[in-house]
Amino acid sequence: MRCVVVEDVGAELDLTQATFESRDVDITVFCLFGGIELTVSPGTDVDNQVMTVLGGSEVGKLAPPDPSAPRITVKGFVGFGGIEIKNPKVRKFRG
Repeated sequence: MRCVVVEDVGAELDLTQATFESRDVDITVFCLFGGIELTVSPGTDVDNQVMTVLGGSEVGKLAPPDPSAPRITVKGFVGFGGIEIKNPKVRKFRG
């Protein structure tokens, strides 16, 4: 994925069903006055290299990396907004 640009709005990217051509994947983001929610499959190894100014960059509690899963490097800039990288929510059955 080359680039994700977000201005004054939000973006939700769900990569849980994505098939990548390579094990190493680079995602470049540019976010100004907005937010990005990036959902990755459990076991995906994530390297967050995003620079933030008056914003936030958070990698949630991810499942332990799986050696066969993709390695995603997220780079870029977030200003006056935020980026959250997480695994999908697991629904628990309550009986």
